[in-house]
Amino acid sequence: MVTQRMLEMGVRIALGAQRSYLLWLVMRQAGALLVTGLAVGTGLALAAGRLVQGFLYGVSAHDGWTLAAAVVFLFASGMVAAYLPARRAARVNPMEVLRAE
Repeated sequence: MVTQRMLEMGVRIALGAQRSYLLWLVMRQAGALLVTGLAVGTGLALAAGRLVQGFLYGVSAHDGWTLAAAVVFLFASGMVAAYLPARRAARVNPMEVLRAE
């Protein structure tokens, strides 16, 4: 996502946008995608839990703590994965990006 928008970011920096704003812009978009994916995934996990309930022995298919821990872990790792390229894009030299296109 960040690589595809590198030209846009270079233009924004050249026009005077703050680098912190670009970082926030990318992180906000990544957060929205993560929240949407986690909401759909949690719903599917709960539905699939009903299907595999018979195969589980001694473990609940709807363990709230485990599901919450998985959601928090996936959100945190997704935000870290989005932060690294966003930070690199915020540091880009606008002249290099504009020359490359």
